[in-house]
Amino acid sequence: MKYISLTNYNHILENYEDYKQFLSEKMVMINNTYRFCFINSDGSVDISKKINDADLKLDLLDAGYKVGARDFKRFLKSDRMKKIKDPNAAF
Repeated sequence: MKYISLTNYNHILENYEDYKQFLSEKMVMINNTYRFCFINSDGSVDISKKINDADLKLDLLDAGYKVGARDFKRFLKSDRMKKIKDPNAAF
């Protein structure tokens, strides 16, 4: 299932700042994993919509993002990328 779509985004993504903004508005990274959850329109995290980094990268490429593997990894490490605790981890 594809979760990434540029159809609801109001301008063409042209640079890294646009990519960081788009990704940080749409998803959060689960700490210490390479999995992501999506953010609902009300700002809550939808833990039922999860995607791993490989599928996310492929979906981004399908959606028209032009980003290499090295830069993709840099996006994931960016401070702009919100991070949450693993919702399935035992505390």
